[in-house]
Amino acid sequence: MEKYRDLSRSRSPLDRKSKPESPNPRFQKLVEKMRTLRKMAPVSENLSLSLLDSVSSPILSEYKNNRNCKTKERVWKNRTTCLESLTTDFSRVITLLDTMERKEIENSQKMKPIKNDKIEPKMELGSATKQKSQEKARYSRYDQERFQVNPVTDLQIDTALSFHGKTFNAIHNLQSSKPILNQLGESFNHSSAIKTVTHSAKMSTTSLPNHQKFRKRVPKTPIIVIPASGTALITMYNVLDILQDLKFITTEEKKQMNCRRENEVLIQRRKEDGTTTPYRVVDNPLKLTDEEWDRVVAVFVQGPAWQFKNWKWCGNPVEMFSKICAFHLKYDDQKLDANVESWSVNILEVSKTKRHMDKAVLPKFWKILDRFIASNKPYLRY
Repeated sequence: MEKYRDLSRSRSPLDRKSKPESPNPRFQKLVEKMRTLRKMAPVSENLSLSLLDSVSSPILSEYKNNRNCKTKERVWKNRTTCLESLTTDFSRVITLLDTMERKEIENSQKMKPIKNDKIEPKMELGSATKQKSQEKARYSRYDQERFQVNPVTDLQIDTALSFHGKTFNAIHNLQSSKPILNQLGESFNHSSAIKTVTHSAKMSTTSLPNHQKFRKRVPKTPIIVIPASGTALITMYNVLDILQDLKFITTEEKKQMNCRRENEVLIQRRKEDGTTTPYRVVDNPLKLTDEEWDRVVAVFVQGPAWQFKNWKWCGNPVEMFSKICAFHLKYDDQKLDANVESWSVNILEVSKTKRHMDKAVLPKFWKILDRFIASNKPYLRY
């Protein structure tokens, strides 16, 4: 009997009262068989335990596998399941909307006008027209002075005075001002005052001559003409480096840098005081107008006379250089051209290798040009 008691005490975890989450019928049958075996003939303890393990091992493994799968199971979510929102509760939002709707209804009922059932007495036609005229005369944006009982005196401006017909110096003296009523009549009207001002403005414009009515703004930027030939030392490729940066760079070097050739270049000449002055550089003077020719201040001469073909003044270099300052840029070891030697041209010599000498040679161009503009064309910006 003691053996049986010990055996009943050492029960396996399958005989306990705690049931699995999802009971298995096969497992229950097994437990019932084991209980019947214990009630039957005495069996050794080791034999009963080994028998229980051998029988229950496949069922236990299956139960454990099912339980692990359920712990790792996830809910399948897609667009429809999320929109259905079966687990969410919108009761708070609905109550909030209901309260807002009630408040709006209460406010709308308060704002509704109260209907009077009383019959108003009939008014005469004369009184009705008078009332309409009074309503129309209540407000006018062009007649605000009659509503102004106490005029603003913060700036000490008297709106009833005028300086009409007085000079600019007389404006500073208040004693020279006259009342508007004496000039325009007994009763002052803004519309009549505006008409008189516009009429006087029209009369002043019609009295002026035609050239003073529409005065066009005349440009004052000086123009410099350089050779269009690619063999010249100064071209549209290196004119910025030579005249603006005061550094000589050949045209071949600029082409190797893949620099773009412009039709016109605007140079910003830096002065000693830090200010800059614009100069327009062109290489095709045939497109210049007479007004632009008046602004041409310098021309770079290459040497041959065909450079000035179809230019102004019939392409005569002697007459041209008397009105425009001429320059010739060459290497210091190069022979001077015969035509350039015979003309009145300012010669600038640069070195092929000594680049430190450029700062001593190229500023001479601006010194000579400033003197020429100051004496011949002072109306230009320089």
